[in-house]
Amino acid sequence: EKRHIPSSSVLIVLGAAVGAILWPTGLDAHLGLRSVTFFDESLFVYILLPPIIFEAGFSLIKRPFFRNLGTILLFAVPGTVLTMLIIGGALYAAGAYGSFRIDGADALDFRTPLDSFVFGALISATDPVATLSIMGAFNVDPLMYTLVAGESVLNDAVAIVLVRILQALGPAAFQHPSGFAQ
Repeated sequence: EKRHIPSSSVLIVLGAAVGAILWPTGLDAHLGLRSVTFFDESLFVYILLPPIIFEAGFSLIKRPFFRNLGTILLFAVPGTVLTMLIIGGALYAAGAYGSFRIDGADALDFRTPLDSFVFGALISATDPVATLSIMGAFNVDPLMYTLVAGESVLNDAVAIVLVRILQALGPAAFQHPSGFAQ
């Protein structure tokens, strides 16, 4: 705090440093930490994410949130879906063009629509922590603050639902009736 460095930045650097030591040396497997050092979707979705979303919803001021629920839902649902479609479509077009190829291999495989749109859904849920802190520091209109904070709480849930829907549909949903991928 004395150096005005955000704690989240320090934790990211610390986590990267620990990972850089554990993974190449194999200490994570030796210490029985292999399951901790790799991403576990069920741990994230069912254990880590609910308290985060609960805290965000609990800290909202309820009256302005529910008074503006229609506008917040308009930003959260169609806004997140539209963002997913734009990002996923752009990634698929770039992947089909070969933009992610390095030395003949794909660095990121966005040649399939499913991968492109799943990534688009994941990235479409914005986290306006910095925006909200700046808005709080400059005493921005409470309505604007409520709209941004409310949308950020709901778009996380929308993104999770979009990813689940895309995963359930699978690659077959993106097949053209002729059998070729669109």
